[in-house]
Amino acid sequence: MVQVKWMPGAIADLNEIGEYIARDDPDAADRVTQRIWDVAHGLGRLPRKGYPVGGLEEEEIRQLDVGSYRIAYRVVGSPKAEMLEILAVAHARQQRAHRKRV
Repeated sequence: MVQVKWMPGAIADLNEIGEYIARDDPDAADRVTQRIWDVAHGLGRLPRKGYPVGGLEEEEIRQLDVGSYRIAYRVVGSPKAEMLEILAVAHARQQRAHRKRV
């Protein structure tokens, strides 16, 4: 299993998503952020499950949709010592997720 590391910007993204949803429904905010967290950590078992992000110079950046949200991540290191870095989380309508914090 590949180690999953959340980058500071991605943690901030997840917190912002939770705070935004919590304004209307705190329980939904907990469910959504927990689901995103769980799916992100599940990538440790299948690190190439997501699809490559088109139009970026760095080919290893991938994304995975979780409901209305996207997780942008990259796999780094050697095949025997890989690590998965969660780079950003954003609503699928936001195109900035993988470009802003890479």
